[in-house]
Amino acid sequence: MADVVSEFLQFLADEMSASPATIAAYRTDLRQLDSFLTRSLGDHWWELAEPADIQQFLDELGRKAYADTSVARKTAAIRSFFGYLEDRGTRPLNPTATLDVHWPPRVPKMISAGDVEALLDKSLYESATWEPKRDRAMLEMLYATGMRVTELLGLNIADVHVQGTNPHVRRRARGKETSIPLHAVAVRAFRDYLNNVRPLVVTDASQKALFVNRRGERLTRQGFWLIVKGYAKSAGLSGKVSPEILRHSFVAHREQSR
Repeated sequence: MADVVSEFLQFLADEMSASPATIAAYRTDLRQLDSFLTRSLGDHWWELAEPADIQQFLDELGRKAYADTSVARKTAAIRSFFGYLEDRGTRPLNPTATLDVHWPPRVPKMISAGDVEALLDKSLYESATWEPKRDRAMLEMLYATGMRVTELLGLNIADVHVQGTNPHVRRRARGKETSIPLHAVAVRAFRDYLNNVRPLVVTDASQKALFVNRRGERLTRQGFWLIVKGYAKSAGLSGKVSPEILRHSFVAHREQSR
């Protein structure tokens, strides 16, 4: 591999505090470029390479069916390398200046529709204590609305309306307020919690938080996920559930059920 590439990698470590993983990935990417361009341009390819030469390398990756994420990372490594040469004055023109790095959209991980049903199975929430009624109301609310956990835990009593023929919850995100309808299952779970559970726990009449902990205070995100992990384990989903996975799974499953 060209000495200048090794110098660049050392620069990343010493001056840019790049992680060992990043340096290792860039080393692999630039070694591959070095091998490709040496065949056509010789040992000093980094002085001679033109935009067309870089594009040929990227086209070769496409023909070899590299994943889009791998191609994007290699492109980023090449751009960084030639940017380094330009900054040092080694090359007056950067052959990658017109290259665009297009990171493909990340597909969120999800649990299956069957896993969602298992997590919402009513039998998991049958208990003589009050917490399962609250927990089921929270999960049904998430499932019905697709809101983020922080939005759910930030709800106040006044944000949910389950009387009349148009049950809904008010959602505030990015400075906007929207109204999300609630289906019958979520309404029943919520009414059970609001009428039979929350009044037993909340002794402070000024407390506006919808979902509360044992002290009658607003439930925290950490507390919520400890709760969910327990139900996930009971449903046989231990290790599969995270905040992002749960939300995307609920949204996807809800859309498929319509």
